[in-house]
Amino acid sequence: MNSVKIMVLIYIVLSSSCQNSNTAFVKEYMTNYRSIQNKKIKFPRSLVPYSDRISSDTSWTTGGKIIFIGNVECNTCILDLKKIEAFTAQNSEIAKTSKIIYIGYGSPTEYFDYQYKLNKFSFTILIDKKSEFLSVNELQDYNKPTLLLDDSDKLISIGSPLKPGALQNAYKHLITGQ
Repeated sequence: MNSVKIMVLIYIVLSSSCQNSNTAFVKEYMTNYRSIQNKKIKFPRSLVPYSDRISSDTSWTTGGKIIFIGNVECNTCILDLKKIEAFTAQNSEIAKTSKIIYIGYGSPTEYFDYQYKLNKFSFTILIDKKSEFLSVNELQDYNKPTLLLDDSDKLISIGSPLKPGALQNAYKHLITGQ
């Protein structure tokens, strides 16, 4: 029983310290990415909205952004779309203040199209058939990066906030101030 109390106490201490040090965590975490920190991210014209409902919508081009990047020819990557949708639903305060964007490189498969129609994802999906987004921004060495951008499209953080933990808490703090 004492060990349970100790574990609860450790959890409470760690939880409160994480909330107070989210900004410090991102700064420390980003030291691993000095070459791209504060880099202005470019959006090549080759990015094409996947859905007819947003083909004329350019609202994704303004404001802060969380950009998830994956291969639309890879079934495992396609299943990440469901995780992004769940993250968006669970973090409505983030979705209200930042654009959630998935940039898929490659040519969408039938499975991708099926998942898209089945799930009616609420976030913007852009297709990058030429894989220019990664190369133009010199990000091809990063494995499935997720990028947090400020209002001027400067890189604040890299890494996925999909799993609960310090990085997800840091994203929430940076975007909402909470």
